[in-house]
Amino acid sequence: MDTLKNLKTILLEHNEKIKQLKTEMTSEVKEKLKLIFNEIFLSFPQIENLNWAQYTPYFNDGDPCEFRFSGLNVKLKPEYVKNREAYESEEQGFDLTDLEHYAHSLPLNLIETLEGLNSTLYLSEDLLEDIFGDHAEVIVTPEKLEVLDYSHD
Repeated sequence: MDTLKNLKTILLEHNEKIKQLKTEMTSEVKEKLKLIFNEIFLSFPQIENLNWAQYTPYFNDGDPCEFRFSGLNVKLKPEYVKNREAYESEEQGFDLTDLEHYAHSLPLNLIETLEGLNSTLYLSEDLLEDIFGDHAEVIVTPEKLEVLDYSHD
């Protein structure tokens, strides 16, 4: 039947266009994110790296298992850490709630910038999944943006 064949062709073409646009937009946003992260590193040389995990949990106590952004972690350069022992034990750095407790001599606008970045990333979970994938650890340094496999419970 020609009508069904036409419908199939239209839907396949439409799906292919959507996939292509999604790929293009994801690539474009990733490049823009790199520029923004570079601005942050230039403005705040205290930061060694920014990182986060993103994943869909395997089990959620009966609730739906939905993709999530775990929250931004900040690894500072050692000279900006009050407690070196804590620094050594925190491989990923500190989440934003602990940052002021462990760090010293941080500009106020650094905390505000990181809180704004964290909030924005939370609002962009779907996009983060498209860009970096599921079960991923994202590590951003002044030199590179790296995506590693993330293992979790």
